[in-house]
Amino acid sequence: MIVLFDLGNVLIDFDHRLISQQLVEYVPEERQTPALQNEMHEFIFGNGDQPSMNAEIDRGTKDIDDLHSDMAKQFDLDITQSKFEEIWSSIFSKDLNVNAMTCLNQLREQRLNISICSNTNPAHWIPLLKKHPELHELGNNLKCFLSYEIGKQKADPGFFHEIATATNAPPDHHVLIDDLDANCKAAESSGMHSILFQPSDPDGSIERIREFVQKQDWV
Repeated sequence: MIVLFDLGNVLIDFDHRLISQQLVEYVPEERQTPALQNEMHEFIFGNGDQPSMNAEIDRGTKDIDDLHSDMAKQFDLDITQSKFEEIWSSIFSKDLNVNAMTCLNQLREQRLNISICSNTNPAHWIPLLKKHPELHELGNNLKCFLSYEIGKQKADPGFFHEIATATNAPPDHHVLIDDLDANCKAAESSGMHSILFQPSDPDGSIERIREFVQKQDWV
C-alpha cells in the first residue's frame, strides 16, 4: 500500500493571500485602489472567468519568470525578480506541522510506502527543501509525485493513473491524504482511497488516517 501525503495544508500550512498582500506595495501609488489586492490575487489564482496562472506554473507550462513579467506589465510592478520569488515563497508557515510529520514518520517506521504528492512548482518546492531539513530528507528518500514534474495537477485527468503506473501497484493500493475535496474525489475516481485532511481539525484528521491504516491488510 502506498500512502500519498499532500504537502500544503497537510505537512505545512500556507496562505496564498500573502502574495498579493505584499505585492501591492510595489504598485505605483496612483494605481492603488481598494480592489487592487483582490485583482492581483485573481490575476494569479484565477476566478470563474479567468484561468489560474498558478495552475499553469504548477503544471510546468509557465514558470515564475513568466508570472513576474506578466504581473509587471499588468500592474506596473516595480520589483526585482529575486524579491518577487522571495514573496512567492513566503506563503508557507514558519514550521512544518509537527503532528502530521509525526504521523508520517510513524507510518514509515511501520514500513509502509510513503510518498509526497503535491500540486507545486520549483519556486515553492526548492525553498522549502532548503529551509526544512526534515522535508529535505523526505524529498531525498521518498518518492515525490510533483505536479510540475508530471505536467498535470491532481484534479487533471490522468494524474493518478500516472502515479499508479510509476508505483506499479493497483490503484486501490494507494491512499491520498489531501486537504482539498476535489483532489480526494479525483483520486477516488481513479480507484484509489482518500482521506480528507481538515486543517481546522488536524488531530481528528490524523486519527482518521490511523484508523484507516489499522483496518487495512498492509503487509
